[in-house]
Amino acid sequence: MKISPFLASFVATATVTMGLVAAPTAAADPVCTYQGQLNCVPMSAPTSNMESMATQNTATVSVPKYIETVVIDADAEWSAWFKAVGLREPMVSYNIILPGQTVTSQCTMPGQSGTMTIGSDFPNAFYCGVDPIVVNGVSDRGVLILPAEAFVKVWLGDVYGRQTKRAGDFAVAVIVAHEFGHSVVDELGTQRGVAQPTGKNKELIADCFSGAWASTAYKKGYLENGDIEEGVATFDAIGDTSASSDPHGTSAERVAAFTLGLNGQPFQCIAAYWPAFR
Repeated sequence: MKISPFLASFVATATVTMGLVAAPTAAADPVCTYQGQLNCVPMSAPTSNMESMATQNTATVSVPKYIETVVIDADAEWSAWFKAVGLREPMVSYNIILPGQTVTSQCTMPGQSGTMTIGSDFPNAFYCGVDPIVVNGVSDRGVLILPAEAFVKVWLGDVYGRQTKRAGDFAVAVIVAHEFGHSVVDELGTQRGVAQPTGKNKELIADCFSGAWASTAYKKGYLENGDIEEGVATFDAIGDTSASSDPHGTSAERVAAFTLGLNGQPFQCIAAYWPAFR
């Protein structure tokens, strides 16, 4: 996907070094299996800078760079996939909101109208499919809203007010990849003229696409021991616990969706959670 540079964030620092590893290494399939508990293929020794990029004292400085690293890598992977399946490369933009900054989005909270102002401590990340963007002179819509301070908390184990069983950097990565997954669904639906998934399936397919991206990162040797488990713990922590007007799936359903993507291909995610897609 084509990405426009930093709508309101990092305007003066657009030259962040994005290299993840010097020499990617292959990994065996399947990466993980899930039958009540997660069992993963042993991972190799640390090979990348995707781990330990931040500590509690430096997280507010380096977490935004890490978020961008994940966005750029996800963009490259999904761009290649769209091309491979004969679809045109779509466009999406993103806002990494730094401390002291705000952005305005046309997506609002349920029951509200107009616009919403989001700061870096907004307790959620999201994809807004109606926010306008311009890429290389072409107008389109679709922005990832990524509040930096909220992701610092995620990194340290507080995922939108819920504690994870395993905190770490990859918790941030899978949430970013989940939001990117929403943009993928939006683009697929637009290009194929298909209504998007409804109910909890609209979130579970994004979970699944997050797993599909994580699989590519694993196979390229970008991950370290424990990263996948951090991702699984994240989805386990934020499952629905009661009836909701905006269902996301139970913890087990969200873990299963992430694991399906981790072990499969995007079309398996589509088959499982988007029955209208043809």
